[in-house]
Amino acid sequence: MYYCPVDGIHLYSLPTKYLRDFTTTSDFLSSQITVIGQKRGASDGLATDAAGNVYLGSFADNGIVVWDPSTPFTAENQHVLCQDANTMQWQDTFAFDNQGNLYFTTNFLQDYFFYTMDFTGASGSNFRLFQIPVNQNSYLAGEYPAFFGALADSAVALGLVPDVIPSLPLDTNINVQYVSDALTFTNPCNSSEASFPATTLVVDPTANQGNISAHVTRDWPLITYDNANYTQFHHLFLVDVTIGFLHCAVVNIPGSAIGLGYDMVPYFQPGPPDAQSHHYVWMLFRSDDQVIIPQAERTLYFNEPIFSRANFNATTYATSHGFSPSPVGITWQNEVCDAYVAYTWATVFELQWIPQATRDALQKMGYLSNSCKSIGQ
Repeated sequence: MYYCPVDGIHLYSLPTKYLRDFTTTSDFLSSQITVIGQKRGASDGLATDAAGNVYLGSFADNGIVVWDPSTPFTAENQHVLCQDANTMQWQDTFAFDNQGNLYFTTNFLQDYFFYTMDFTGASGSNFRLFQIPVNQNSYLAGEYPAFFGALADSAVALGLVPDVIPSLPLDTNINVQYVSDALTFTNPCNSSEASFPATTLVVDPTANQGNISAHVTRDWPLITYDNANYTQFHHLFLVDVTIGFLHCAVVNIPGSAIGLGYDMVPYFQPGPPDAQSHHYVWMLFRSDDQVIIPQAERTLYFNEPIFSRANFNATTYATSHGFSPSPVGITWQNEVCDAYVAYTWATVFELQWIPQATRDALQKMGYLSNSCKSIGQ
């Protein structure tokens, strides 16, 4: 990762593998910083393409410069891509359109800081959006073909395609990272103390991660996805496809801003109450328009927070709500029962926001006792 302070003229780098590891200390991160060298000028915008080229705004040049990291970071190797002293002052907000173009804005921010910005329009526009052909796409698109091919092959081998999902026109990579703190609790199966260590897990179905213990996924994970079009809406589901149980649904997400989507079905931590391995699949769908959720459907998920999630089929749901039945992004984890699953069901029986009739039915169905049997207790 390359970065720089806005008011500085040096470029720095830091290996992203350390940023992805939340156990890394600040002192260690500081020791891994590399000073790349001096830029042609201060910058408030940076971007990297799939070929590794680094694009930097340059206040000194009133334009954009590009540097190939395979060459020394000298002023001569920071090539001016475009410049205009009248219209390209204070370059910022770089983005690629995956069609070979680089976008950036200019905003004359220095005039605003010194109270000299003309808001009357007499001096022309203060804010502009530029498109520059660079014949490259974002670095995020660099590994798509190989990665999506491996992901699709894994999905077919697991039987997700076509049994669960009709096809995989994948163009979006979903990143899911679980971060669980150390946990100690009383095992309801035998009243003994159970403990699990703090765990960080990045979901990668192509890496043969095996079965994950349920305690790792007890909290809502860190989720990002790329290649999002902010003129469209996205819909994210987590489904236990082994039994057809919906664990969460966030719909009408503008672009990739998950926090702005509608939390239709709150996250219910995965955890199979039986002895077999279950497949938990994250599916991301896309639509041109917002999905209309009928009031009756909203009320159902609110009044019956457990059984309303049963027998869920994402393809059927997508078709009935007017968007493509094939997701544009998927990832998944496989999980097995552990003591935390039993603890979860014992806790569910005490939750007052779950209707008493639902709790009674779950007890009669033996969710807690089956969990204990699955772990031999």
